[in-house]
Amino acid sequence: MLIYVKITNFALIEESELEFGPGFNVVTGESGAGKSILMGAVELLLGGRVDKGVIRNGCDRCMVCGGFAVPAGLAGAVGAILVPAGIPFDPAEPLQLRRVIGQSSVRNYVNDTPVSATVPSSDSVFGSRNTSGPFPSRCRYKTLWFRNPSFSKKKRESPWRSGIPYFG
Repeated sequence: MLIYVKITNFALIEESELEFGPGFNVVTGESGAGKSILMGAVELLLGGRVDKGVIRNGCDRCMVCGGFAVPAGLAGAVGAILVPAGIPFDPAEPLQLRRVIGQSSVRNYVNDTPVSATVPSSDSVFGSRNTSGPFPSRCRYKTLWFRNPSFSKKKRESPWRSGIPYFG
């Protein structure tokens, strides 16, 4: 579960931090408030493709950080990837992901350890631009969800409004 996101010099945002509570969280705001920017930052955090255009005007780099609570059922799989790569991992502590995008380089960190881009975007644990893994993102349509493995991928009808499909 996503615990927090911190953004520095990302798009129009100089600095912002958002903490999420347990359960269902909703981000609302008027047009231009930065909801889509926040979703873009989360997609970037989860291994999305980097565009240097996200660096705030007048700045030489931007940073996106996030903390994730690793579910007990996934702790073994996450540890199996991180520990052999020399990345410290404690299932009781949040998993810290950070991406620093500069004009000429991108640096990725997991638990403050520098990693190659393949570790945070690994299909086996962190998901990808597709829907594989426990943390798929669909920011192209400005929606993001963290899939519960017990949910089916089949199309369902929304319990809130008849006729509007959603994917669980």
